[in-house]
Amino acid sequence: RRPTKSRKRQRSAEESHTKKVNLIEDEDDELIESEIDEVVAMSDDDDKSADEKSEDETVEEKRIRLAKAFLQKVEHLEAAKSRKANSDSESDGDDSDDEEVDHVQSHLRQASLKKKGTLHRRIADSVNNPTVTICRAHRRSATAVDVTPDDRRAYSASKDGSWILWDLSQQKKVSIVEGQAEILSICVCSDDGNIVATGGRDKLVRLWDSRTSKSIHEFAHHRDALTSLAWRRSSTTLFSGSADRTVKVWDIEARAYVDTLFGHQAEITSIASLNHDRVVSTGLDGTARFFKVPEQTQLVYRSRATNVDAIAMLSESQFITGDQNGSVAVYKSMKKKAVLTELNAHGDNWITSIGACAFTDLAASGS
Repeated sequence: RRPTKSRKRQRSAEESHTKKVNLIEDEDDELIESEIDEVVAMSDDDDKSADEKSEDETVEEKRIRLAKAFLQKVEHLEAAKSRKANSDSESDGDDSDDEEVDHVQSHLRQASLKKKGTLHRRIADSVNNPTVTICRAHRRSATAVDVTPDDRRAYSASKDGSWILWDLSQQKKVSIVEGQAEILSICVCSDDGNIVATGGRDKLVRLWDSRTSKSIHEFAHHRDALTSLAWRRSSTTLFSGSADRTVKVWDIEARAYVDTLFGHQAEITSIASLNHDRVVSTGLDGTARFFKVPEQTQLVYRSRATNVDAIAMLSESQFITGDQNGSVAVYKSMKKKAVLTELNAHGDNWITSIGACAFTDLAASGS
């Protein structure tokens, strides 16, 4: 496995309460480790016959098998390129043909990434100063906001124990569900926006049907307050983080508890996930962690700050954090140290939230 060079670009942050951080990651910068993970993640749909033949195959054995197949394909491509290079030395007239082949290969790769929702786009330079609209409905402070993938609706949670559905096009409240808990600290919606998960001081993960505003299920395995929730994209998996120092995995379709992820030595403050069976987290122990759920392994990244309070995933192998010292840092999963750090991003103020536009070079921090 050959390491690839990553390109880094650091841009100065604007002096505003919420700042725009430009981050660069080209498709060529993705590590082979991440590519193999993607092959494993897609294998359930693309390799059903192989799975039927090896029902007793462990996750690690499956990973090794698919990794070998992936590397074999890479070797075939390299061999093909080598043959083309030898042919070029014999005939200068083939240059245009090779350029056409490369163009077609690039186009197919771009189309494949776009179909899977993992195409990296550069959008930071095209983002202008946002228009701010203030919507009021909660009786106490809002603690969390989540927007549906189609950008049409949003959900907000509050210290008054309620959650609200908003129509973003009309910028109006659609419905409000009054508090079932004393304080709600987090709310997230499913890919289709039909299920809302909330959590708070009562230690429960509650599921709601957003169309009827009715409670449909409760999970009660945590021993302390809920601090964070994250959906795995295009799946029925929900992750929850708690002050009890654990991340728990839930199957929403089966309404079942799946697993508990240990490692943090203090309260978990934030978690995030994308398409793969991975979840990243931060905690008051000053660490960020990258959990590989099927393999039951984790990578630990230590911050200079005492507390790391916010995290978001930029891609399957890259994430961004915000800490108590006011620093914003970008990490790659296979590197222990941050590849980019913006010190005092909000002056001396504590970073309380991080959001990222997945698979782009744009993230936002709040303080």
